[in-house]
Amino acid sequence: MHTEWKGVNDIIQLIAQTSFSFLPALIGWSAVKKFGGNPLLGIVLGLILVNPALTSAYDYASHPAATPTWNLFGWHVSQVGYQGQVIPVLVAAWVLVKLEKYFEKHLPDTLQLILVAPLTLLITGFASFLVIGPVTMTGANWITKGVVSIFNAVPVLGGALYGFICAPLVITGMHHLFLGVNLQMAGTLGYVTLWPVGEPVTMAQGAACLAMAYIFRKDAKKKNVAWSSGLSSFLGITEPAIYGVNLKNRYPFVAVMLSGAFGGAWMGFWQVRSSSVGVGGVLSFLSVFPKQWGFYLAGEVMTFILTIVLTFTLSRTKLNADRNIGNDEVAHDLTAFATGKTEAIENVPDEMFSKKQLGDGIAINPTSDKLVAPANGQVTVVMQGSNHAVGLTLNDGTEVLLHIGVDTVDMKGDGFKPLVEVNDHVKAGQTLIKFDSKKIKAAGHSNIVIMAITKQGDDIKSITYMKPNQEVIAGKSVVGDIDYLADAAKTALA
Repeated sequence: MHTEWKGVNDIIQLIAQTSFSFLPALIGWSAVKKFGGNPLLGIVLGLILVNPALTSAYDYASHPAATPTWNLFGWHVSQVGYQGQVIPVLVAAWVLVKLEKYFEKHLPDTLQLILVAPLTLLITGFASFLVIGPVTMTGANWITKGVVSIFNAVPVLGGALYGFICAPLVITGMHHLFLGVNLQMAGTLGYVTLWPVGEPVTMAQGAACLAMAYIFRKDAKKKNVAWSSGLSSFLGITEPAIYGVNLKNRYPFVAVMLSGAFGGAWMGFWQVRSSSVGVGGVLSFLSVFPKQWGFYLAGEVMTFILTIVLTFTLSRTKLNADRNIGNDEVAHDLTAFATGKTEAIENVPDEMFSKKQLGDGIAINPTSDKLVAPANGQVTVVMQGSNHAVGLTLNDGTEVLLHIGVDTVDMKGDGFKPLVEVNDHVKAGQTLIKFDSKKIKAAGHSNIVIMAITKQGDDIKSITYMKPNQEVIAGKSVVGDIDYLADAAKTALA
């Protein structure tokens, strides 16, 4: 009726879907970089898997039999792309890096520039289309057929199973295979059962984000991400909620899976059906047959409430990698980062620390050879090569540098063994680095361990440090007392 608005809609859809259509290229880049290979080869690998000459994964899900094939000496290989898929490109990226390192090790230097990239891509490309892609797709098809058969036999059990695995399926991209099942049902039966069963998961992703926004209430950045991701979920787009909030923090994602299982079982029990695969989120009921709106909306509301309850409940369990991640329980103390005797930072035999060029802090003359975290936080820096220092961002936003010895960078890592990596979440008292004081002293260096506060959290008013020459125990003794601003302290104490 209004063709001018169709053009607007098409452009919006193009912008919205581009990152997902080329998702393998983005994942190829990040995965190859993580595995230690050339990220540019990862980008090319991902683009190979979504080449426009291939049948789109979305079309393949709807009409697998219509997909053309390559005939490789009698071996018929489907010409299918992997849009929106994660597992195939992850496996292919790992293979690519292994091949790249092999060729770099065994080919002469004069030939590496010419041969490494094309040989790596050529072999990985064939492996992707001949083995990796078909094997992962076959596994996905088994999952699809298994869920459908269980749902047809026992709708409540099938609905619970599909609701439980729906969120992980979105991560892997396997949820696209169910699109073909839903479309086939709509075309042959005139109704769809699996789509409304999976929709409570969309509501659950948004509800978990709202709960996380409250948990993150003292961290404006995280809170805003959670709010916006939740809003996106209620409009039918769950990827921001999954990757930006829920999966990242683990326990809200588990809450989503459990609530999704309940919502799926509810929809299966009442045999809720829709006329088509509709829009997700709060308007999803429009695709459900009107006579079943009551059952459907009741299931959505119960799933919403259950997700919030489970998110708060699980936040207080071991599923929460860091109980303080939302500043609900902001630490008032910085515990000893080594066992030994305290020393004023002004007495450290290094002007960078003694003159507080990196910030105020405290030092410890160690009697043990372990550097531990002074509070809960995340590893942001591990000095590569020398391994003598670690940077942490604590949960209140405070940034800390922990440094072992003076001029120990000259030792080039000899005598230092890091036990954490960048992005690891650590707890107070967790060992970060093991070091050898005897080697440090033999090399002519002081083994004093220093903590410098390079940036204070916004809610911190001041930090008072322990007096010099006091015996402390790593992870137990308090070496720094944090004084928060009035509102923050009141919340933390509560």
